[in-house]
Amino acid sequence: MNTLQRNQIILFLLLLIVGCKNNSESGKTESSPLVQSTAVHGNSMGKAKMNIPVLEKNFGDVLRGDTLRHSFMISNPGTDTLTVTELTPLCPCISADMKNFKLAPNDTGWINLTYVTASKIAYDEKELIVSGNGFPPKLTIRVSANIHARNEQLR
Repeated sequence: MNTLQRNQIILFLLLLIVGCKNNSESGKTESSPLVQSTAVHGNSMGKAKMNIPVLEKNFGDVLRGDTLRHSFMISNPGTDTLTVTELTPLCPCISADMKNFKLAPNDTGWINLTYVTASKIAYDEKELIVSGNGFPPKLTIRVSANIHARNEQLR
């Protein structure tokens, strides 16, 4: 191995070490804004964990103007308190609330979602982003319905 090859290998290893060190010191993790999995990953001892076992609800055939409601279970299988920091609807036709935004380790709560179907006639799908201090930091809840006009006959 010549000197140039050795120097290139050393430079590569140094960049690799420095890059790994900077990521671990920042404490930041990159994740998709719409995490679709509730699985618990990695070694996160001493951390809050956000788990929503069922992320989707299809209301089936409904009439335009109906107000639909569903409660999604949320739990914290972690070892620190989970704080739900934000419930972000991606459409003004849905809203959500929780009775208690803090869940102790191994505690369970409910996200109460309301979906008003006044905006559209056809199949419709809406999302709610649930953000918190746990892992994963965000989960997406999706609701859908096949919306019919009031004068249509439902099967």
